Amino acid sequence: MEPLPTLPADSSGTAPPDIAIVPPILEGDAYLSDQTELCRTLREWHARGTVVCSVCAGAFLLAQAGLLDGRRATTHWQLEAQFRTHYPHLALDTDALLVQEADLVTAGGVMAWVDLGLHLVARHVPPSVVQALGRFLVIDTGERQQRYYRTLSST
Repeated sequence: MEPLPTLPADSSGTAPPDIAIVPPILEGDAYLSDQTELCRTLREWHARGTVVCSVCAGAFLLAQAGLLDGRRATTHWQLEAQFRTHYPHLALDTDALLVQEADLVTAGGVMAWVDLGLHLVARHVPPSVVQALGRFLVIDTGERQQRYYRTLSST
């Protein structure tokens, strides 16, 4: 199992990004392996004010970095058992499509990156702009949950 690509080794001399998004991991199980450098960078950026976000299995890396301690998070509902095995002390809500706090946001399924994107846009513009964007992109801007999709797999 190969480690995930790493970020620059020394980012201390530059300003951290305003937002960092850990994307879904679609192949393999690199999200379960030790990602020391990536997690160190995420912790440093978060401590310096970066809003850290994840989509799907990316939540495992936020948990590994210790950023989810004492917080509620979500990941894809099919990863729930694995997440609870590796991080039993964390509050996981796989019914939620998006769990948001001021400085951390986790999104459930792979396509929940769309909900994450709309949420991040909504932090900076009026609701009417987000609704217009949703209409233009043909995306439901209302609050949704993963639990509705979980029942589809059992049929």
